Amino acid sequence: MSESPFSPPESTMKSAVPVVAAKWSVLSLFVPCFVLIALWGAPAVVQRLAPDSIGGFFFGAIILPAICLLIMIGYWLLLKSVPGQQRFTVLGVLVGLLVIVFFASHKSLGGMAMVMYGTPAVVTAMAAWFLVSRGLNPTLQSAGVIGLSGLVGLAFCMLRVHGVTGSFAAEFDWRWNPSPEERLIASKGTQPDATGVSTDTSATDSAKTLTLQPTDWPEFRGPQRDSIVRGSKLSTDWSANPPKEVWRKPIGPAWSSFSVVDGHVFTQQQLGDKEQVVCLNAATGDEIWIHSESSRFEEPVAGAGPRGTPTFSDGLLYTQGAAGMVLCLNASTGELKWKKDLAADFGAKPPEWGFSASPLVHQGLVIVFTGVKDKAVVALKADTGELAWQGGSGALSYCSAQVSNVAGEDQILFCTDTGLLAFAPADGRLVWQHEWPTGGVARIVQPQVLNGDDLLIGTGLGVGLRRIHVTKSGDSFSAAEVWTTTRCKPYFNDFVILDNHLYGFDGAIYMCVSLDKGDVKWRARGYGSGQAVLLADQKLLLIVSETGELSLVKAEPDKHTELTRFKVVDGKTWNHPVLVGNRVFVRNGAEVACFELPVESGF
Repeated sequence: MSESPFSPPESTMKSAVPVVAAKWSVLSLFVPCFVLIALWGAPAVVQRLAPDSIGGFFFGAIILPAICLLIMIGYWLLLKSVPGQQRFTVLGVLVGLLVIVFFASHKSLGGMAMVMYGTPAVVTAMAAWFLVSRGLNPTLQSAGVIGLSGLVGLAFCMLRVHGVTGSFAAEFDWRWNPSPEERLIASKGTQPDATGVSTDTSATDSAKTLTLQPTDWPEFRGPQRDSIVRGSKLSTDWSANPPKEVWRKPIGPAWSSFSVVDGHVFTQQQLGDKEQVVCLNAATGDEIWIHSESSRFEEPVAGAGPRGTPTFSDGLLYTQGAAGMVLCLNASTGELKWKKDLAADFGAKPPEWGFSASPLVHQGLVIVFTGVKDKAVVALKADTGELAWQGGSGALSYCSAQVSNVAGEDQILFCTDTGLLAFAPADGRLVWQHEWPTGGVARIVQPQVLNGDDLLIGTGLGVGLRRIHVTKSGDSFSAAEVWTTTRCKPYFNDFVILDNHLYGFDGAIYMCVSLDKGDVKWRARGYGSGQAVLLADQKLLLIVSETGELSLVKAEPDKHTELTRFKVVDGKTWNHPVLVGNRVFVRNGAEVACFELPVESGF
């Protein structure tokens, strides 16, 4: 048989075989190494180029792991050292394992958690195995792929997740370990009773009409919703005279803060299928009353429980639950006056992380967020719960309404994903708005009024911080951008203002920012994603770190100076602290505590 003119000489074909084999051998090393480097190195590069951006987060947490997994699957299907049928059989087994893990894993591990944490683990195991198994026979290589993937799946099935930290690191625990919520329920002996109020009349006089005292903290972030304490006289020497624990109690999960009125502490919690408003004795921590509603909201990022803080006004308490239940209660007894369900009554849908607004009470109205198209903000009559007005745009917000004097007039300010809205309190007329779309990033922190005409809006995940100026001409208002910076991007940790400087969080970094042009004066680590209040008279910051440490830091633009630090609670702490007199109230999703802070001599 004659040789085809298109066929290379036999000697050439033989010499090409080792070359191809050598190239494949190099490729078999390169691909797993490339995947490992990309999977664990690229997110750090992206974080450096675009710190705390939503695009960087999704790329590093979801897109990149998915791409690396596809590369590993393609690499396996092209692995010539393993017969083709065997390669496809292994792939089928892996798909079957994925289905088993999906249904066998704990309910707290949703699809996103599996992508964010399970995919990198599987990809790492596969890539490492391909590197160390070169030269093994096909059966051993196949068994290793299945075995390692199965071990990762088994480990995943043995875990539960309580949520994530501020840097999106998962908080894992063994699934058989009871959660703090389950331990609290077990200590009470049973699940909470049916909807209603349970009262301990021995804890205090439940018939007492509560009245606001001068140093009380009646609502989210204080009387002016600015996290500023006035009239403080704290000592800064905690080494000689450390904070004294007054009481400590277990509590159900919630990211609520406190309102403290007339010796009563109000907060919220989740216990089983009951969302609860809790009233504690400020002096002892004993339960005075608990109001329960049948509702439970839970998601894998922040976990279970309410997000809002109760608001006290004229003897009544107003609350909003994570699923959208708005309540009006007698603050002394917990007796229900009225309730509204934002989903049933207004067609609202709970956002991804739950309704988080703390109700604003102003001029006989209770103002909350619904996210309904063109009816994003709702005002209810404080005495009956009937609708007074609704309006405004924005489908996404975890902010709370606040009343502020802007350009000489009281206005209701509210931030949504569309920008900043200002309403006339009486009728809900949109007085002005500043458009600044976020591209899907949630707005969480409160706006801040600087001098009556200028305001600050902050948004995390790469959006930034903006100063705007409001001008009044006749009866009309207009708002214009003064400056915008991405060097400070407050996400869910509220900032405070003192002497033309902002003090607040940019991710896990605490910083001071000049409000003239947005220049950063100093940056400091060590507080995670915590919360802070400002002691304005002493120019001090009282910061509770994400890990439950209480610190005093000078509110000065020259440099970061931490004066003292003291551990107060264990576990992830995102809740805003409250200071009333010299007593600080702190909590997280597992415990609540009260500490007496030392005061300056002579007071």
